[in-house]
Amino acid sequence: AAGIAALGLGAAIKTTVQYAAQVDILSEKLQVSAEQLSRNAYATQRYGVDLDKLGDIYKDMSDRVGDFLQSGGGPMVDFFENIAPAVGVTADQFRNLNGADALQLYVDSLERANLSQNEMTFYMEAIASESSALLPVLRNNGQEMKRLGDEAERTGNVISTEFAKGARDAKTEMSELVGQTKGVVNQLSSSLLPAFTSAAALLNDNYDLV
Repeated sequence: AAGIAALGLGAAIKTTVQYAAQVDILSEKLQVSAEQLSRNAYATQRYGVDLDKLGDIYKDMSDRVGDFLQSGGGPMVDFFENIAPAVGVTADQFRNLNGADALQLYVDSLERANLSQNEMTFYMEAIASESSALLPVLRNNGQEMKRLGDEAERTGNVISTEFAKGARDAKTEMSELVGQTKGVVNQLSSSLLPAFTSAAALLNDNYDLV
């Protein structure tokens, strides 16, 4: 029982380290703090959007904003032509926001424009595939996101920047160790192969004699 418990604990630690390492990678890529990203991912998982998908949506949001700021085109043209002027939002307000904060401002603006559910879905999906699944946590100025993020804090599911970076380093070390172990096994197998071949041949000869 103790052995089984130890194996279970080891598996849980490995899973936690891998998840925290992924948070660190996405945090760096998206310019969203590990704390904010893990809080938000905890919330969105309740609605079927996991960490990787959330990261994709945030990246798409940043890309769409950047596209419009640079070229005046892209998927956000409809928003800035039809929604933004009506609610007093400008492209410049999105300029220095990370993907998470830009998406919240985007949804806040859509709500202030009093769009129907179908219209909200249209504008969300124009930003990123499946992003409309986030509407329940982003509506009402992100109240549900905040509520579930606070729950994540209380239950110890928020990953700090320090832990995320440490987990990423640990994952790298674990990968190197696994690689070295495989290398040793391969070398041993290679050196022992002739002996195994000879032993197998000897056994076959003896079996034929019987």
